Amino acid sequence: MARETLYTPFCECKWAYLQLPKPASGQYREKFEITLVLDKDKHADLLRQISDLNKQAKGPANVNEPKHPIKADYVWIGEGDNKKKQYIEGKYLVRFWSGTDNTDHIVTYDSQGNVMNESKNFVANGSIVSVSWSFGNYDGGVSLYLNAVQIKELIRWQGKDFEDLGFQKVQGYVSGDKVETADGFPITTDDGEGQDGSPVEDDLPF
Repeated sequence: MARETLYTPFCECKWAYLQLPKPASGQYREKFEITLVLDKDKHADLLRQISDLNKQAKGPANVNEPKHPIKADYVWIGEGDNKKKQYIEGKYLVRFWSGTDNTDHIVTYDSQGNVMNESKNFVANGSIVSVSWSFGNYDGGVSLYLNAVQIKELIRWQGKDFEDLGFQKVQGYVSGDKVETADGFPITTDDGEGQDGSPVEDDLPF
């Protein structure tokens, strides 16, 4: 029996793994996933719907229990051994996921319905998205399955800038430039040096 397809309103998201799965750790397997940040007042209907699904699946009653699909949003405060979660009043997190045995990526659309062809996870925290999802019951709870994502406002994840890694801009090759080749090797124009930058020797050892 096919699962019913549902849609969320546009919401802020966190921790998106759409093109590459979230790495597995411990007993967990790799998964594609995205977490929505829901406001108690603004998204009351969606929170109530998910809470009702959890009750029907005989899931745990209290938010933040391990198998409850709704978690309180939080920030970390303090450092070291004193670091702890501080919960944010009226804000909740709901995670949607799909196993890697079901798909090799999550289809992601822009605001106009164009498929976004990306080779890595590119949706950063704070992006505004809508999620196509479905659900299934299991022993002791409900799973919220991730089908597809539409992006209304994109904050693109860039990772570390190359300057943060210690590099600087220099005059030279630019991505997209035509590169001449000879016999499959880059041509070097440095006098007195080989293609790998080493001195040219007259008597080679072969």
